[in-house]
Amino acid sequence: MRAATILASLSSTKRIEQRSNSRLRSGGAAQLTQVSTSITDYLLAAFTLPLGILLLARAGLAGRLWGCGLLASALAAFAGGTWHGFQLAFPESALFLIWKAVMYLSGVFGLAAASGTILATTSGRLRGMLLAAMIAIALVYAALVTTHDQFIYVIAFNMVAMAVVFVLHMRTGFSRHDPASPWMIAGIAVSATGGIVQASGLSLDEYFNNNVLFHVIQMVGTYLLFRGAWLLGEGRRST
Repeated sequence: MRAATILASLSSTKRIEQRSNSRLRSGGAAQLTQVSTSITDYLLAAFTLPLGILLLARAGLAGRLWGCGLLASALAAFAGGTWHGFQLAFPESALFLIWKAVMYLSGVFGLAAASGTILATTSGRLRGMLLAAMIAIALVYAALVTTHDQFIYVIAFNMVAMAVVFVLHMRTGFSRHDPASPWMIAGIAVSATGGIVQASGLSLDEYFNNNVLFHVIQMVGTYLLFRGAWLLGEGRRST
């Protein structure tokens, strides 16, 4: 999911929506759970998917990596929507695999996004060191989420990835007037705001809960990151 990002944690949504936001599918065969969270996850996936496809058409490798990241984020959001909405329709084994898909795809987003920015904003030894560090951290992340299910690992890994993106774009934005950097910095700021809203448990009502707010804010952040990725250059730059 997510930029980090990219998906909401589940405990508060269960408490809010379990009571009042469930519906029966026609025929009563299966009960939908956490409906508003599921719907906005699907909307986030539908919003993000074409942005990723557009970036894949870009000539530069950096932009295409961001495109891969957004595609992974879209798939994570779709899997997250399925996990939230159909917990009573799937067996535990299927739900386990869906949740693992959310965690792995969220990691793909973080690695692809950070790698794209590293390629676009650095060169030489610094580029190699940063790419090697991100790959090593991603491998540790993959090992951890293979044996753990806690969403905190997704949050932690994508915080690291977005911190790398933020620092590098702060550097190029001020020193080289890189046109991509303001968009990237704004996107990370908006996405972080969404994360804070989600973690706070803020809820406007039982249907517009913290996870729904997170998904809506995340759409704005995703668009800003897309605009930044669209402007990424791949030319050699001094470090």
